Amino acid sequence: MNEIESNCYQDRLSSFLLNNLAPNIEDRAFMVPFQSQIEFIYSINGEEVTSEIIDINTLDYAFDFTY
Repeated sequence: MNEIESNCYQDRLSSFLLNNLAPNIEDRAFMVPFQSQIEFIYSINGEEVTSEIIDINTLDYAFDFTY
């Protein structure tokens, strides 16, 4: 694999906004390399921002976030 031509070492950003008009974002999926980490950042009702690091350590990892 040519590191320069691959996307393996690039940061990616995906963001979604939940509100009364769009209260659910279900079945959104994206692929990340196995054994990588995702930083999940959120704030609810203008409160302090929370950040969680999620280790992707299974081939079919699913993360459900409810509030």
